[in-house]
Amino acid sequence: MLHFLDNQKIIVKILVPAVLLAVISAASVIYGAVELSQVNAAGQKIRLVNAKRLELALAAESVFNSAAISEKNVILSGEEAAMRKHIGLYDKASEDTLALIERLAPLVHTTEEKALVDTFRAAVQARRVASAHVFELALKGDAKGAFEESSKVAAKHRQDAIKAVDAIIDMERASMDASGMAADRDATVALWVLAAGSALGLAVGFSLFSTVAARGIARPITSMTALMVRLAEGDIQVAVQGAERRDEVGALARSLVIFKEHAAKTQALEAEKAAEQQRKEERQRSVEKAIVVFENSVRAALSPPRPRKLPRTCRRWPRRPRRCRRRSARSAAR
Repeated sequence: MLHFLDNQKIIVKILVPAVLLAVISAASVIYGAVELSQVNAAGQKIRLVNAKRLELALAAESVFNSAAISEKNVILSGEEAAMRKHIGLYDKASEDTLALIERLAPLVHTTEEKALVDTFRAAVQARRVASAHVFELALKGDAKGAFEESSKVAAKHRQDAIKAVDAIIDMERASMDASGMAADRDATVALWVLAAGSALGLAVGFSLFSTVAARGIARPITSMTALMVRLAEGDIQVAVQGAERRDEVGALARSLVIFKEHAAKTQALEAEKAAEQQRKEERQRSVEKAIVVFENSVRAALSPPRPRKLPRTCRRWPRRPRRCRRRSARSAAR
C-alpha cells in the first residue's frame, strides 16, 4: 500500500501522512460540527413545535376564559345594548377559540392529544349552544334563569373544555422537558462519537505517519548507516540494496556502491603492493644468499691449501720408498 512512497523524496514522505493527518482531523471536526448542528436543529425543531402547540393551547384557554367573562357581563348588564355588545364579544371569543383549536389540531400527533383536542372543541361548541340559551333568557329579562343556566349547563361544558385544554398544556410542557432532555442526551452522544471518531482518526493518522517514517525514512537510513560502518571497517562483501530507488535513500545507496567499489580497488591495490613487496624481499634474500655463496666460493679458491698429514708410516720412515712419496704428493694436491 505504501510502496509508492519508496521512490518519493523524504519531504513527500513527511508531507503525505501529515496532510492525511490534517485531513482526518479536519474531517473529524467537520463531522462533529455537522452532527452537533443536526442534533441542535432536530432539537430546536421539536422544541419549536412543542412551543407552538403550547402557545396555541394557552391562547385558546385564555380566549375561552374571556368568553366566559363576556357571558357573565351579558347577565349582569341589564341593558339590551350592553347585552348585545357583550354577546358580540362572546361570539368573537368563541370563534377565536375554535380557530385556535383548528390550528392546534394538525400539530398534535399522539392519539391521546388528538382525543383531548376533539374534547376541547366539542366542549367549546356545546358551551356556545348553552350560552345562546343563557343570552336568550337574559334578553327576555330573566336574569335569574340565565344565571342558573350559566351556572349549571354552560359551566359544565366550560369545565370540560378547561380540563381538556389543561391536560393538553401539561402534556406539551412535559413533552418540552422530555425534548430538552433528549436533545441534551443526543448532544452528549454526538460529543462522545466526535471524541471517539477524532481519537480513532488521529490514531490512524499517527499510525500511518509512524509507518511511513519507519519504513521510508528511519529503517533505510539505519540500514545505510550500518553498511557504511561495515564498509569503513573494510568489509567489502556487504550487499548494498536500494540503489534503484529514486529518493535520497537511493542516492545514498548509489554512493555506498561507489564507495564499495573504491574500497575494493584500494584493497586490491594494497594486496598487490604487499605481494610485490614480498617478492622483492624474497629476491633480496635470494641475492644475499647467492652473494654469501659466491663469497664463500671465492674465499675458498683464494685461500692456500693446508697440507695434509702424512701417514704414520711415512712419518716414521721418511726415507720410505716411492709409495710414501706418491701419497705425500696426492695429499698436497688435495
